Amino acid sequence: MKVVNAFISIFSIFVFLTMGSFLMIVSFHLISQEEVLRAVTEVYAEPLRSLQTALIGVLFIVIGLTFSKIFLKNTKGEDAIVFQGENGTITVTAKAIDDVVRKVIRKFSAVKEIKIKTVIQDRSLSLKIKLVVWSGVLIPEIIQEVQLEVKQRLGRMLGLSERIEIQVDIAKVILSKEPKAEVA
Repeated sequence: MKVVNAFISIFSIFVFLTMGSFLMIVSFHLISQEEVLRAVTEVYAEPLRSLQTALIGVLFIVIGLTFSKIFLKNTKGEDAIVFQGENGTITVTAKAIDDVVRKVIRKFSAVKEIKIKTVIQDRSLSLKIKLVVWSGVLIPEIIQEVQLEVKQRLGRMLGLSERIEIQVDIAKVILSKEPKAEVA
């Protein structure tokens, strides 16, 4: 939904800028009325000119969409959860949440590598965790334990246990010479 709203906002900005520029050009008489009518008449009269105008229009749309995509790519979701405490505002950043999740997962000796993507929207939290694990572990069991530990820790820390969604994916299983014992 945010993407649609952002697209509508960007499109509206382009429309208003275009209309505003056109009205300024007309009001300051930078182009005469006859020149505008002549140009429009040429576009309608000559098929080649119509095609050329259409291609320029498509080019402007593509450039606008490209800028929109770049703009949307650079604007992430919220970067922090903000609470209103008794003594003022409390902010917990996505980086701090990532650090807590890493500390919780490092306790599992079966996990070799961790990648975390944190998305914060309003006061809800969504985590996508990718793990590389050593062979010899029960994957469903390790996923369930990681989800439970992370949810409990973040729930205590942030007070939003019902608004925490945790997806754990096993990206790779690495062969080990000896099976590792699980530490929880």
